[in-house]
Amino acid sequence: MRKLAVLLFVIFTFSTLYWAGLRVVRAYEFSINCEGYLKRAADSNTIELAIMELDTAIAYMEEKGLTEGIVSIFLKQPQNDIAFWYQNLVASRQELLSINPDAGQLEKSNILMKLRETLLDSGVVTYPEGISIYPNNLLYFIWGIASILGVCITGYYLYISTEPSSFSRINNYRDF
Repeated sequence: MRKLAVLLFVIFTFSTLYWAGLRVVRAYEFSINCEGYLKRAADSNTIELAIMELDTAIAYMEEKGLTEGIVSIFLKQPQNDIAFWYQNLVASRQELLSINPDAGQLEKSNILMKLRETLLDSGVVTYPEGISIYPNNLLYFIWGIASILGVCITGYYLYISTEPSSFSRINNYRDF
């Protein structure tokens, strides 16, 4: 029975590490392919540069199917709505495209400031949390919970099966 517990502990530990590593990789991929371009669009000094950066981010979102849905599993909160976020980005792009090339510098600066306010909150790109693993959020949740519980349960079993005297040591302290 102990060998099985050790085997399960190792399997659950590797499963947890793989889950965590995959989450990091997915977050990094999203950061490079979308979040970084949204940040660059927000930091752009010209309308043309902002449109180019937004186009890259929107193309990635469309390619990955990040145009509708909700990233949350239990609570359907507004900040988790991908459709609103996507439509807001597309509307911002349309607004940039609608600027007259002969518009004054003040009008261009105002639209770029509005874009910056739309894309950033306190200097950080705004996006629904958990979007990097969408549409597999539920799968990742179940996998993570199962792996972590498996490590905890098998680890506890191994601890109590190797330390039979630990409970007797507690009883010995009562004698003092």
